[in-house]
Amino acid sequence: MKIRVQGLPIFVLLFAAACSPAQGIYERGLGHVEQGEFDAALAAFDEALAEDSEFAAAYLERGQLHLDSGNESAALADFEMAVQFDSDNPEAYANRGVVLAEQGEFEAAIADFESAIELDPEYARAYNNRGNTHRRMQQYMEAMQDFETAIELDPEYARAYNNLGNLYQEIDEVFLALENFNRAIELDDEYPLAHNNRGILYAAFGDLESALADFDRAIELDPGYADAYYNRALTQERLGNVRFAIEDYTATIEADPKYVHAYVNRGVIWATVGELEDAIAEYTAAIEVDPEFAGAYLNRALAYEDLGRRELALADYERFVELYSIQDQLRFMAEARINLLREE
Repeated sequence: MKIRVQGLPIFVLLFAAACSPAQGIYERGLGHVEQGEFDAALAAFDEALAEDSEFAAAYLERGQLHLDSGNESAALADFEMAVQFDSDNPEAYANRGVVLAEQGEFEAAIADFESAIELDPEYARAYNNRGNTHRRMQQYMEAMQDFETAIELDPEYARAYNNLGNLYQEIDEVFLALENFNRAIELDDEYPLAHNNRGILYAAFGDLESALADFDRAIELDPGYADAYYNRALTQERLGNVRFAIEDYTATIEADPKYVHAYVNRGVIWATVGELEDAIAEYTAAIEVDPEFAGAYLNRALAYEDLGRRELALADYERFVELYSIQDQLRFMAEARINLLREE
């Protein structure tokens, strides 16, 4: 740019404002995030915060990395700091609200989402997350309104359609649920959660091949998606494909070693084909993961009884009755077996 002052040409050079050391390190961390180098990103954000302990954006990014890795307590601590040092940032409140909701602190989560919305009334993500929290509290009308507002603000918001589909499924409006899952997938065919949820709905309709296709797609998109493997295993069982079901239960456990239902269901298959020792090992693994999972004790009791191990069977039936308070056929059967074994 050429400016003439008093007849003399003066050339003005425009320099970018020098960034602080913390800002430069922070931007390096963002680059690592974009490249999927999450450990390096975390180290960079740590370094940025060591340079500037009030750097709210770095707390936000580091908190998100902690949340993505399942470290909710560390994520919450970072989002708390982000709110403290940038109280006008709606994202800080929204992120903290997500963690609070995951921890069952629903009222506190809703308060955070409302703070985010007050700061930015067009913040679709905050409406969506508040809707999810209302849904978990079974406040379905409020949840529906929030999802619809999120969609109104962002008509291509696939997650909001997916969540609205979940809500409709919970209240048995299955065709409206399917419509919303379809719309979510139309907007984002690479959204594994929507494929998994639509697959569950197809399975409920009895359309098992379509269900398998959706579970396949969910797993293709997210090879570590434990729920999708589990749901595909259930579908394979219904189709009589026992070998494939076992493979998928195994994949479920590899993706999530604490997935107790996968151990139990794999155990039931072993019991069905007469491999009772293998079945007992599966039920025992489930109990080690969750010592209060009643179904594992019942199934192990049945296997012990079939092997003639009456004392072990009796102990498991008794433990099942302690844990299982529902007065139904399962409990009545267990009580009958207890009485019979005590008489023998």
